Amino acid sequence: MKQKEYLELEKTTYEILLRRVLNGEFKFKKIFLLLCFVMGGFALGVGEARAEGIYISNTGTGDGSSCSQSRSVSWFSTSANWGSGDNKISDNDTVYLCGTITSGPLKLVAYGSVGNPYTITSAPGQTAIIDGQNILDRGISAYYSGSGEVIISNLEIRNIVGTGIEGRRGVTLKIDNVTVRNVSQNCIGLSGNGSYVKNSTLIGCKNNGINGDMLSNGLIDNNTITLSGAFNDGITLHDGTGTNNTISNNVISGTMNENVIDIQPGYSNTIISGNDFSGASLYALGSGGPNTSIYRNYIHDSARGVYLSGPANVYYNKLVNLSDDSYGSVGNTGGIYFTTADSSFVHNNTIVEGAQAMGRAMIYINSGVDNMKLKNNIFDQNKLQTILYTVDNPAIGLQSDYNNFTTPHSRLVQSGGTTYANLTAWKNVGYDLESIYGEQLYSNVTARNFNLLYNSPLIDAGTSVGLTTDYAGKPIYGTPDIGAYEYQPPHIVGTDKIDIGAGARIYGDGKFRDKGTTNSNLADLAVTPSSGSFKTFTSNELRPEWLDIKNITWGATTKQWTESSSNSALTNTLHTVGDLEANKYYSVKVDGTVGLNVTGTNCTNGVCKANSSGKIAFTYTGTYGEHTFRVEYTDTTIPTPIDTTPPSVPSLTATAVSSSQINLSWTASTDNGGVTGYKIYRNGTYLTTTTSTSYNNTGLTAATTYSYRVSAIDAAGNESSQSTAKSVTTQAGTGGTDTTSPAVPSNLLTLAVSSSQINLAWTASTDNVGVVGYKIYRNGAYLTTTTSTSYSNTGLTAATTYSYRVSAIDAVGNESSQSTAKSATTQAATGGTDTTPPAVPTGFTAVSSSA
Repeated sequence: MKQKEYLELEKTTYEILLRRVLNGEFKFKKIFLLLCFVMGGFALGVGEARAEGIYISNTGTGDGSSCSQSRSVSWFSTSANWGSGDNKISDNDTVYLCGTITSGPLKLVAYGSVGNPYTITSAPGQTAIIDGQNILDRGISAYYSGSGEVIISNLEIRNIVGTGIEGRRGVTLKIDNVTVRNVSQNCIGLSGNGSYVKNSTLIGCKNNGINGDMLSNGLIDNNTITLSGAFNDGITLHDGTGTNNTISNNVISGTMNENVIDIQPGYSNTIISGNDFSGASLYALGSGGPNTSIYRNYIHDSARGVYLSGPANVYYNKLVNLSDDSYGSVGNTGGIYFTTADSSFVHNNTIVEGAQAMGRAMIYINSGVDNMKLKNNIFDQNKLQTILYTVDNPAIGLQSDYNNFTTPHSRLVQSGGTTYANLTAWKNVGYDLESIYGEQLYSNVTARNFNLLYNSPLIDAGTSVGLTTDYAGKPIYGTPDIGAYEYQPPHIVGTDKIDIGAGARIYGDGKFRDKGTTNSNLADLAVTPSSGSFKTFTSNELRPEWLDIKNITWGATTKQWTESSSNSALTNTLHTVGDLEANKYYSVKVDGTVGLNVTGTNCTNGVCKANSSGKIAFTYTGTYGEHTFRVEYTDTTIPTPIDTTPPSVPSLTATAVSSSQINLSWTASTDNGGVTGYKIYRNGTYLTTTTSTSYNNTGLTAATTYSYRVSAIDAAGNESSQSTAKSVTTQAGTGGTDTTSPAVPSNLLTLAVSSSQINLAWTASTDNVGVVGYKIYRNGAYLTTTTSTSYSNTGLTAATTYSYRVSAIDAVGNESSQSTAKSATTQAATGGTDTTPPAVPTGFTAVSSSA
C-alpha cells in the first residue's frame, strides 16, 4: 500500500474510534487508552511518514516506530531484543538506521533464515552513516555460525577498526548499495551460499577489498573498489573451498601489495568477466582453481598479468601495460602465466605493451600444453623478450594459430631450449601457419582504443571459436577478427554509397564495410535481397554471410563491378544502380551476356529504363560464384528484342557401319531465328559441331559401345536440350579390311510430279560384301541416306530446278563415286490441281511396209 493511502486509512480509523468514545461506548479505562492511541495515531497521520520495521538511532529512547521514536544502538545490540515475539527483531524484519551512528557496539545477533531474511538499511529518505572506531570490531557483523540470511543496503560505514561488514560461514549475506571506507582490515567479508556484494563502493581497505570465505554461488558485481597500499588483494576467494562464484563488472584500482583478484586453489568454476582492474604489485589476476573463465576484462597497469594454475578459458580480454621492470626473473609475464596449460583455451585477447624485462613473456607456459589452444590473439609491442615461452620442448599438443605478432623482440618463441627468432621459423615447425606478423591498425593506440580501423589486416583473419559477441558485446560479422574487438561495419546499404576505390563487404543485416583503401569517390549502388529488406538479427546473433563488391568502374555511361558471396546458393539479389541519365535505356550484362538471369519491372530482355531519378532496378536470379555486372547506355528508346528461345530438340539415329565407324543422322531442328548448327556429344563429352544433319564418326575401336547425343544451336547462342541418347556398338574386327567401294548407281531418273515434289529412282549397286544404303545429294550438298533404290524429295519450291546425284555405301563405310547428275524442275504453281488430260492426237495414218 502507498504511504499516502496508508496514512489516510489510519486517520479515518482514528476519527471513527474517537466518535465511539465520545458516544460513551467504552468504560473509562478503555477511554484513556483509546484517547492515547487516537492522539498518537492522529499525530502520526499528519506528521512524519514511516515504513514498517524497527528504527534505530545513536541514542534513541522511543518505541522504534520511527526515527523520531527510535530505539538506541544499545537496545539493538542486546541479545534479549532478538528472536520471536512482540517488540523483538526476528525473521523478515527490517531495521532502519537513522542519521549518523557513532556509539556502539552495533551487533547483529538475530536468527535470520534463508528465505526469511532480516534487513539492515537506512531509514526512508536517508543514507545512514556508521562512523567511528567505537563500533564493534567488525562494524556490522553477522558473526555467528549456522545458517541465516541478512540483507544490508543503502548505508555508509567508515573509519572502522576491523572489518567493515562480515558474514560468517553459513550466513547468506546480501549487500547492495553500500559504501565502506577507511577500515583497518577487510572492507567486506563474504561467506555462505548465494551471498553477494553489488552496486557498492569500497575505499581505503587496509587488507582486502572483499574477502571470500567458504563462498559458493556468490556474486560480486558492479562495485567500485579503490585501495591505497592494501596489504593483500582487491578481491580474494581465499579461505576454505567454494564453487560457481561470479566476479563481474567491477572497477578495482589503486595500489595493492599483491593481486587485484586472487582465487585460491579450493575454488572451482569461477567466472571473472567485465571487470576493469589495475594497480597490482604482483599479478593483476591470479587463479589457482580449476575451470576458471576469464573474459571481457580490461586488465592494465600492473606489475604482471594473469597467473593461472589450472585449466582456464581466457577470451576477449584487453591486457595493457603489464610490464614492471622490477620483476625480471624467468617465469614472470606481461600477459598470461600458466603453471599448467592442459585443456586451456586462450583466444581473442589483445595484449599490448607487456614483458619488458629479461626472461619475461606474454604467454608463459610452465608445463603441460596438451590440448591447449591459442587462437585469434594479438601480441603487440613485446619490447625486449619473448612472445611465447613453453618449458616443454617441443610444444607437443599446443594448437596455436590465427594469431598476430608484432614489434621488436629478441625471439618470437622459446620452446624449451629451442629459440625461434621469427614467425617464419615458428611456422616451419608447424605452428601458427595462418598467423600474421605486422601492424594491427588500431583506432587510437595513444588513447588505448584498440578497435580496428577499416583497413586492418586482422579483420576476418581469425577462425571461429564458438562465440557470437566480442569484448564490447558487439556481434561477430563474417569470420571472426583477430583480437578482442570485432570490427563493426559502419555503413548501411541504401543509405550510404559505396566507395569506388575500396569496394564493399555487405552483411546479412544490411550493414557494410569498406574492403580496401578508400578514395572518397562514391558509387550509387545497392544490393539487397529481392524483398528489399535484410534479415533482422538479435544482438548476440552471428552475421556469417557476406557479399563482396569489388573492381568498381563508374563512368558517365558505363558502370561495372564484380560480385561474389560466401554463400554460393545465394540468389534473387535486387540491384539498384544510380548516377544514370533519367528516362534513358541501359543494357545489363552479366559475365558479358546481356540479360543473363536478369529480370525487372522496367526491364525487357536485359535492357532497363532509368526512372526520373536516374536509377534502374533489376533482380539477378542466378546463384553466386564470381560474376561481373556491366550497366551500359544504349542509344535506343525501344529495347531491341533479344532471342532467348532455343531451337527444337533433334531426333537422332545412329548406325555402326564398320569396326571403326558409326554414322549419325538426325531430323533438322526448327528455331524462331534459324538453326545455325548442331553440337555432337559422345559419351557425355562434347565432340564437334556441324552444320549438316549427319555425321560420320570414324577412327573408333572395334566391338566398343559409344553413346551419342545431339543438340541444336541458333544465331543468338541458344542451345536446345540434347536429344535422347543413342548407343551403338562398332562391328567386330575381321582378319582383313574391306576397302572396295560399291559400284556406282546407274540409270538415275528424276521426275517432277508436282510443284513441290521430285521423285528419284536408280539401279541397285553391287558390292563384294554388300550394299547397306544410298546417299542422296541435292545441288551438291548431302541430303539424306536411304536403304531403298528410290526417294521422294518433298517440300520443294515451285518452278525451281534441282540437281541430284546418288552414291552407294557398304557395311564398312566405303562409298562409291556419285552417279551422273540428273536435274528436274518442279511444276509451276496453279490455283488448283491439274486434272485435265492432253487432247487426243489427230491425223493418225497407217502406212503399210513391204519387204
